[in-house]
Amino acid sequence: MKDVFLITINSDLGDFDSNYIQKKLSNNLRQEYNHSYLIKNKITCKSFNSLYDQLESIKKEIIKERPKIIIFSVNYLGLTNNFNLSLDFIKAIKKINKKIHINIEGIFATINYQEILKEHNSYIDSIIVGESEEKLKDLVEAIIKNKDTRLLKGVATFSAEKIKYIPRMSLVDIDALPFPNRSNNKKVLKNGGVIQVRTSRSCGAACNFCFLKEYYKINNSICRRERSPENVLREIKNLSKNSKIKEIWLQDEDFAGRTKQSIEKAKKIAKLIIVNKIKIKFVCQLSIKSVNEELLGLLKKANFKRIFIGVESSSQSFLNELNKGITVKEIEAALKLINKVGIFSEIGFIPFHKKATIESLKKDFNFLYDNCIQNNNKGYIQICNLSLLTEKNEKNKISKLKDEKIKEIYIRTQLLCLKNRALNNKAKEITINGSEARAKELIKNQNRLIIESVLNLLI
Repeated sequence: MKDVFLITINSDLGDFDSNYIQKKLSNNLRQEYNHSYLIKNKITCKSFNSLYDQLESIKKEIIKERPKIIIFSVNYLGLTNNFNLSLDFIKAIKKINKKIHINIEGIFATINYQEILKEHNSYIDSIIVGESEEKLKDLVEAIIKNKDTRLLKGVATFSAEKIKYIPRMSLVDIDALPFPNRSNNKKVLKNGGVIQVRTSRSCGAACNFCFLKEYYKINNSICRRERSPENVLREIKNLSKNSKIKEIWLQDEDFAGRTKQSIEKAKKIAKLIIVNKIKIKFVCQLSIKSVNEELLGLLKKANFKRIFIGVESSSQSFLNELNKGITVKEIEAALKLINKVGIFSEIGFIPFHKKATIESLKKDFNFLYDNCIQNNNKGYIQICNLSLLTEKNEKNKISKLKDEKIKEIYIRTQLLCLKNRALNNKAKEITINGSEARAKELIKNQNRLIIESVLNLLI
């Protein structure tokens, strides 16, 4: 009999070309950390993911094993849909056994814990707020010993028509955590997923449009915490022993951080990968602030095949409004360096927002033309998305756009991106596991098609 079941419910992701990122990141690194931490503390547990474990099979396991507590991790990809699917399954479990303690955790659960408990307290018993390893251990031990869970720090509960929650600081020394439990690696790889590694927690930036800012604030972990390069290398070396692991995606919000110390740590990780002749391919996210020629050169030598960078805008005033902490000159310099060093990069961009005008869109797309077509002769820079800036839980998102022509341009831009999503994702995959020349050709064609089409709409 297992004490704990750890379950991730994911919606059907469809075909690989249409849902490339979702397929790649379909496993749940949080759940893998929770699993290993429980085992370290001699708590028996078992992990499931609905993408490769049938829900009916999980139900049978619940009936057979009779766990005392079930933890649902809501993967932040597909937030609302995955949460609703989890709710349906939770209700079914409660019909099987009302005594099972149901807990949910994760980014979505943390940000929305008050609303969730107010509405769903009849079948959700508690929510772990923020990072979960230590809090989860304390919760399980309390349930096993029949202690009052309302007194636990970092765990939100609902009783007497009130939410009970006592904040708790997050773990400072993340080197002390055991490596994630990788018992589902075979299923992850078979399903088209990739192995994920985190070298840090929290983010040095404070972009006001990012939901992670709210998560880390509630989590009492505003300060970035980093693993030592040596600790990261040990995990990567362990993973490299599995010959089927061909790529690792580093899941840090910003792999290199923004401080001199953080950037030096990132360089050291790259150097250790090079010295130890690790043959795995890597993908990561960087800030414009951390981009420099030495770091990019080391990443390329360390087999980093692709990086993601949030550029967002060509307008300094809008960058300031977003609290990006970067300048347009820094963006232009970083993109030039990327082309010079020759490392594939995706850039995130937010041209559509409530203050957008025809002139601001012309400026943004001319900026993209200059940096993704005209000055991108080597073909290393790829447009990732052309987003609409929205608020938390905002339903009628397009209503933010007051100008009817801008609404039409936004809709046609999204349809254009949707139509070309498969080719766009194919280019991403080829940058990692294919011909560099073919990847460049696809990127150049995609960039030109989308940017020039939008510029024509703006005439």
